[in-house]
Amino acid sequence: MNRIPRGSVAVLSLLLASFAASAAGASGSSVLDKTGRINLWVGTGILDGGVTYRIGGHVTEPGDSFDVAFPISELNWQLSKIPINTAGAGFFAIDQLEISARASWSGSERTGVVKDSDWTTPGSPQNMQGNLVGIYSESDSTVKVLEGDASACYWFEDKEPGFNFEEPFHFGFALGYLYQSFSWNASNLDQWYPYYPDVPHEKIAGLVGTYEAVIRVPYAALEGKAQFDKFSVTGTLGYSPLAVVEDRDDHLLRTILATTRNEGYALKGGLQTRYDITKCLFLGLRGDFLVLFAEGKENDIVYSGANAGQTWTIDHKVESTNYTLSADIGLCF
Repeated sequence: MNRIPRGSVAVLSLLLASFAASAAGASGSSVLDKTGRINLWVGTGILDGGVTYRIGGHVTEPGDSFDVAFPISELNWQLSKIPINTAGAGFFAIDQLEISARASWSGSERTGVVKDSDWTTPGSPQNMQGNLVGIYSESDSTVKVLEGDASACYWFEDKEPGFNFEEPFHFGFALGYLYQSFSWNASNLDQWYPYYPDVPHEKIAGLVGTYEAVIRVPYAALEGKAQFDKFSVTGTLGYSPLAVVEDRDDHLLRTILATTRNEGYALKGGLQTRYDITKCLFLGLRGDFLVLFAEGKENDIVYSGANAGQTWTIDHKVESTNYTLSADIGLCF
């Protein structure tokens, strides 16, 4: 069973603690703005995390199938403090039903290195320092990011049976859809062989590979709001058993194209604070995280050279963890 990374547990603990603190000392009027006003905001922030995938296990070729160790290969594509732009909108469509949407995007940004490990004997990532990795390489990388998140939240009122909390606390249930797209380019390969430390590094300049990962997460979430006069805080915790990752890895040097549809589960959460400067102007600060595990069958094809047309499938597992911190300024209409 996959374990949630410690960093995500820490973020989740912070979210819960922050919301508990807000619930302990909140005062003021209802946080539900049912006036029909529209909130619009723009902002800037940073994105951190990455996508890692591993292959191995069962291999199927035309007319043959066999098993190999898992993993036999691992690629880690980083998201290292990527500057992003953000924009969003929210309003109450009807009484107690809030609709919100936001988008984040970046230009082509440098993001550390791509780490590629190949095992020539059975091993696992934990054994890398045990010199079990046969081939290891690092390449410079850039990435473009696009994200969209839309949700509808129904806020329960204290007058409803079973909901006896006092103003200004409100709790809601939301359904939403998260879309993320990451497009990496890997350049300037530096490859060596841990088994043979005396063998010189192999270095290749220029573009050596591309990787695209598209993440789709329909989710259900619990939300809570509390108000401190002009200051408010909102916490969200969501889960999806229907997460999908579609990735495409083009190994330019070996002319191999690998595509996979992975299915799995995801945990997402967020904490948003807001300060109303005036009735029409506000400032916001928010943090969000996503942790995802999925697996599928990778389809490989050699598209050039002497082995052009050769195909096979292999087991594929992918993990994605990303964190976003952003600051916003907005208007109410």
